[in-house]
Amino acid sequence: MMGRRFRACVTLLGLLGAFGLGAPAMAARFAILVGNNEGQGGDAHLRFAESDTVRLAELLTRLGGFSSGKTVVLLARTAGELQSALAEVADRLRATPGDHLVLVYYSGHADAQALHLGASSFPLGQLRETVSALPAAIRVLILDACQAGVLTRPKGGRPGPGFEIDLAKDEATKGLAILAASSGSEMAQESDQLHASVFTHYLEVGLSGLADRNRDGNVSLGEVFDYTADHTLAATMGTTTGPQHPTFRLDLNGRDDLILTRPGLAGTGYGHLRLDVPGWYFVRRADGTIAAETISRGDDILALEPGPYEVTRREHDELDVATLSVGDGTAAVISQTASHPVAFGRMVRKGQGPEAAYALAISTAVRTPLEDLGLSAGAVLAARADLRPVSFELRLGLGRAQQTSEHLSSTTWDLSAAAAVLRAIDVGAVTRHSSLTCAFGAEVGLSYLTQTLDDGSQRGSFNPYLGPVALAELTIGRRFFLRLDLGVPIYALRVQTAATTTGTDWRPAFASALGAGTSF
Repeated sequence: MMGRRFRACVTLLGLLGAFGLGAPAMAARFAILVGNNEGQGGDAHLRFAESDTVRLAELLTRLGGFSSGKTVVLLARTAGELQSALAEVADRLRATPGDHLVLVYYSGHADAQALHLGASSFPLGQLRETVSALPAAIRVLILDACQAGVLTRPKGGRPGPGFEIDLAKDEATKGLAILAASSGSEMAQESDQLHASVFTHYLEVGLSGLADRNRDGNVSLGEVFDYTADHTLAATMGTTTGPQHPTFRLDLNGRDDLILTRPGLAGTGYGHLRLDVPGWYFVRRADGTIAAETISRGDDILALEPGPYEVTRREHDELDVATLSVGDGTAAVISQTASHPVAFGRMVRKGQGPEAAYALAISTAVRTPLEDLGLSAGAVLAARADLRPVSFELRLGLGRAQQTSEHLSSTTWDLSAAAAVLRAIDVGAVTRHSSLTCAFGAEVGLSYLTQTLDDGSQRGSFNPYLGPVALAELTIGRRFFLRLDLGVPIYALRVQTAATTTGTDWRPAFASALGAGTSF
């Protein structure tokens, strides 16, 4: 919703000629990026504010034309040091004639009145006035902090659906743009899975190419805000903190799109990943953190730091994983990269696929004798739901045992139903198209034993049982698997203890089953 408002309010936000990355030398790009993990006394420790800042600075330097000499990174600094950095940049701008661009980014703690830079405070009103007064044609202020949306409210009013901007047809874009990670009353959220704040993660991914809506190789301010706002809201809808709504305020006029990055440009020190096969992608770095996730139509290009990556592509009925390396100035293409299919259950446990996966299996089963009932052989039908922490399985079994002696022979049918809770461990790949998973847990069930004696008489009884179970599955391809079950069920059997009395006795057995199944 916010993205549509942004596009409705302004479609031409910057200066392509004067501020494009191939612009004349008189138009320079300056940036101040501030990250503070520590706030004031009552603020919780942040884990990723400073690392987010470093990563964004690197991205802007390589893809955005913000040279290292004109980019200032402040980590764990005070309000006084931020004020000094702003003043120094202002002096450099006055000494460098031209229509320049300044970007100021902050990630850390804040409230509705001020930024919390350690024990010191920087009033939000003062920050806005200072950035607005910088002698540059365009100032962009990005705040990834709680309640930072107070700066996007119209003075004396409340957050609204946006406002129109007068776009002069013969004037270069000038003014101030403020992007905030949250509304004036919301908390900005971090993600352990992303190893980043939610807002900055999607800001970086968008600037790396996924926000390039018109596929021209450039990412504009409008494109990256739309992308970041939509994905931040979607990612936080189900969190305990609640949905996070990025907001904006624009005091701009002009004629051209403000290009923030050019991820399609060669020679930036980054490599490229071409997602030329449609699907839902998870791109992970070597340390397991998520570099990007997107639903691609098959025409996305993502700029990435050189190094190894694991790329998971999911469609409705398939899941593939590829390991590839992105080199400096080179392009890795999904359609030209070898991949291997992965079972849905494995991806659920890694947190990269659906929330649950399901499987059906049928097996031949054998159980050691109970009392004088003989060895039982039969079949088991199992239905399983794989969740991230555990798996649940329902089992229906039918077995037949026959016992013959000098004095008595009998046939016993065993109809059983059981439920098992399993903790699965994905051991790893066996071959390119197969992988091994082991699971351990416990089951509880009820068996109905019907015994027919050689004289035609019958007797039956219900016998509960419980015990440990183990499971090994060899997945072949995407859906098919072979499985081996082992268990030690302990039965509560009704036995004759005297001539006229019966009692309950706990009797263990050993059970095994070998079969095959499919997942979906």
